[in-house]
Amino acid sequence: MAVDSVKSNESSQTAHAIGFRSAFIELVLPKVVWVLQAYQKEGDAFVEEWPLRGISLSTLHDLFQQPQDDPMYDAYPVGEAQAECLQAYTDHPIDLQAYDYFVECYAE
Repeated sequence: MAVDSVKSNESSQTAHAIGFRSAFIELVLPKVVWVLQAYQKEGDAFVEEWPLRGISLSTLHDLFQQPQDDPMYDAYPVGEAQAECLQAYTDHPIDLQAYDYFVECYAE
């Protein structure tokens, strides 16, 4: 029983440390704007971008299965699972049949 208590305490401390690290990253990194960018399927030409209003870095970590200490400065391809979640952060309908989408960011 004491071993279970120690394991539970260690698990709680680890979760707290990860949450703190993620919050710290959001504070020290430059303010970034997360956007959804659309590209033509044929030729890969840029079409348009839309802001992802109110999305957090932590949500993006979970959505794209990235480590919590990753600042996520790369471009991340959007699949069906991501599109469903991202739709809540943009007024633009996400049409994966018409365009290839990526989540990207830039400094504000």
